[in-house]
Amino acid sequence: MSTLQVSNITGQPTSNLGIINATSIAVGANVIVNTSAIYVSGSLINSSAISIGNSNITLANNVIVGNTTVNSTVNSSSLYIANSTANVTIGQTITGGFIVNTYNIGTISSGTVTLSPLNGNYQYYINNGAHTLSSPVSDCAIDILITNGVSAGPITLSGFTANSFITGDPYTTTNTYKYILSMRRMNSVSTYLWKSLQ
Repeated sequence: MSTLQVSNITGQPTSNLGIINATSIAVGANVIVNTSAIYVSGSLINSSAISIGNSNITLANNVIVGNTTVNSTVNSSSLYIANSTANVTIGQTITGGFIVNTYNIGTISSGTVTLSPLNGNYQYYINNGAHTLSSPVSDCAIDILITNGVSAGPITLSGFTANSFITGDPYTTTNTYKYILSMRRMNSVSTYLWKSLQ
């Protein structure tokens, strides 16, 4: 077996958990780790068997990175886990469907809100006062379900490029009315479209 090099260690192992917090970890030809929990730069890996050898990485059972759980085998020449961020270079084919958790923004009654795709591509909130929705700061697609409250106010859209005469259905502040606002940002150009659900 080749050499496992660990440097700049900032954490110490506990009695039951294997904990590694290191600036750099070099893994040689074949290293097999059997443990209940491993922390790598703040990210938790739960697995009955983790094999790292050459350019292939096999992650068995559950892998938890931040709030994301992956149940699969990853074969990749590049796997990076640090500060709850994972960059995995793998294939691009997805089969089967998926379930989406719609993010609840809450109630907005004033101020400016910049929507983030990191909260998910489907979001919703209650309009209970005049406010501004600002264009996302990164390229993405977000659909927002907006429900008017008793004090619903006008919504100003900031940072978008759109034909003022062709933006979908007209938006009104009538109590209990619902709308879907579809936002798209591509190559730093943002646009939107309204859909009335009445």
